[in-house]
Formats: sequence, structure tokens, C-alpha cells
Amino acid sequence: MSWLKYFLMTIVSISGGMVVGTALTSFLIILDIIPRLAQLTNNQRLSCLYEILLVLGSTSCSLFYLLDINFPLGNIFAVLLGSFIGIFVGLFTAALTEVLNVMPIMTKRLQVERYVKPIIVSIALGKMLGSIVFWFYSGLYG
Repeated sequence: MSWLKYFLMTIVSISGGMVVGTALTSFLIILDIIPRLAQLTNNQRLSCLYEILLVLGSTSCSLFYLLDINFPLGNIFAVLLGSFIGIFVGLFTAALTEVLNVMPIMTKRLQVERYVKPIIVSIALGKMLGSIVFWFYSGLYG
């Protein structure tokens, strides 16, 4: 009976992962998030690389979480990893808001068109600092 339980749990887990992965992929494709991210960073020719790195990063993070793999690499690595995660989330957020036309509408209504780049950089820096706080002070969030 034990093997049947694990088999069903495996099927349900794989199915759930496929549903979430498909939803995320369709979300990214329909809204053209990756090409917009490449356009924001002036690297349109690297759009394919962004897509590959996104798939590799999410797959490896899922596997590390699923298999409970830990890397005791110290605080310096945590700062680097937190910085990269923060930069990615900040850029991803900026691309998403640009695609959804939140930034152009907000800048026109607040009359801050000339401050769009500093606003995007501050969003990215805020996400990066939030990631660093998350990695170093895990007791703060829960």
C-alpha cells in the first residue's frame, strides 16, 4: 500500500508542477515579458539567452527545493545570490509594469516622465535590498 501512496503523490506533484509551469509559460509568452525585459536592458539580441536562463534557474531552484539540497557557502555567497535574485525580480517587475502600461500611465498622471529611469532603478534596488534582508535576517519575515 505504501508504494501506491508514493506513486499517487508523485503523479499529483508532477501534474501540479506541469499546470503551474504551463500557466507561467503562457503568462510570459502572452505578455511578451522576456522581449520587453531584453528591450529595457538594451540587449534584444540576448532575448533567447534570457529565456534559457529563466528556464534553467526555475528548474534548478525547484529541484534544490524538492530534493532539499543545501550549499553551505557562507554569507558572501548569500549576498551575491540575493543581489542577483533582487536584480532579476526588479527587472522582471519593471518589464511587467511596462507591458501592462502601468509605468507610462503613472508617469503621465504624476508628471514625472523624466524620472522613469531612476524610478525603475529604485524598484530594482529595492527588490535587491529586500532579497538581502530575506537571506540574512530570515526571522524578520515570519
